[in-house]
Amino acid sequence: MSSIIVYTTTADLDRLCVPSAIYSETIAKNTTAITTYFENNPQVMLQFVGFNSALKLANQLNYEEKCGCFYTFSWNTQYNVVNSVSKTILNFSQQVELYQYMLQNWNNGLSYMRYLSAIALGILLKLKRAKYNIQAGLCNCVSPLTTRTFPNNYAFIQYLKNNNLNL
Repeated sequence: MSSIIVYTTTADLDRLCVPSAIYSETIAKNTTAITTYFENNPQVMLQFVGFNSALKLANQLNYEEKCGCFYTFSWNTQYNVVNSVSKTILNFSQQVELYQYMLQNWNNGLSYMRYLSAIALGILLKLKRAKYNIQAGLCNCVSPLTTRTFPNNYAFIQYLKNNNLNL
């Protein structure tokens, strides 16, 4: 069963969207554990990029006085766990509200989704830079990830290919 998130404050909405697999680490702001999770689950990391893009688009459409579609989370959110539902959905106005909350709390660290997004985007930038360095012949061995080391460039490129990380 799918469910649109029911919440009291935008801070609650922000908290309920956090992936249940890393909920306690996110609340505790355990960057190392979250980084390890994203490096071991790169598809979730990519889904965060798509999520940010969807929120940004919703905000732009709202600014242009247009309407957008709902967003169905591809990961199990904390809302899924608390309410025993299989899919969590954000309607258009919730997307706009969450995006604006994330922007308003960019520097003070109150937004958990902004915090997770910043970690995911940071890892993707490291991976992209490492791939560029290899292709440009600027290095002969890489270890751009915190929890993984690669014995050679081929192993790193295989990690990208095996996880469909087309950077």
